[in-house]
Amino acid sequence: MTNREKRERAKERLRKRVEAATEFTSKKTKNESIDDENDNKKECVHVWIKQYETKDHTEIIYSCENCFDRKTEKQTFEDFKFTLLPHELKNHGPAEHHKDTRKYTASIEQIELKGNLILRNKIFNNCFKNRVITNVNVTGLEEKSEILDTIIPKIIVDECVMSLKLLEKIQEIGYNVEYLGRGLLDEEIFKKVEEQKAILVTEDKEFHDKVLNDKLTHDPIFIARDTDKVLENVGVIQRYMKRFEAKR
Repeated sequence: MTNREKRERAKERLRKRVEAATEFTSKKTKNESIDDENDNKKECVHVWIKQYETKDHTEIIYSCENCFDRKTEKQTFEDFKFTLLPHELKNHGPAEHHKDTRKYTASIEQIELKGNLILRNKIFNNCFKNRVITNVNVTGLEEKSEILDTIIPKIIVDECVMSLKLLEKIQEIGYNVEYLGRGLLDEEIFKKVEEQKAILVTEDKEFHDKVLNDKLTHDPIFIARDTDKVLENVGVIQRYMKRFEAKR
């Protein structure tokens, strides 16, 4: 064996020893890192912060601000099954036909909420993808929201279904919503809906049918007044509003 071959073999043995030592150190460091991470997770008192909702709003993603763990919560929107329609109830009226008049939550004052800008941006992108919107030179959230105002109608909530929670949930999914205040006559509400080319949300079957028969720009949405069914009602509204994101 020549001296050159001996040197090459010595170099090869040295290289293998270095690789083995490096691999051992890497595995040890990784195991220690995993152990530390597991210890941190065991000791962490989670503080969950809402990050975002999935595109179809069926899941909410949270992350812990201490250890950055993540969790997912599911939310479902189901059609509410009516057992008794409002026009079939005795003493029909927004306060009287609620099962507990003390829980009647309609505010006296008018309330108007603008849709969540982040969700409106998603609605804008859907409209653009479906060629409902063709303007490609829009970047700002406020500007996008203003363009959506010309495409997506405002929602006007009737007194008989009014609750602040319902308004806030409609706002959260990106839609402009307004409650006109307590004590307005049906004719006054009808006029406002007509003037603003808005969509009426009501549980008053007679009022619903009147708006439907008078053929306003948009059909009304009929839901149930039940404070325990807010998500289901929002689901009904959202499914209706999705039609404006596609060409008709």
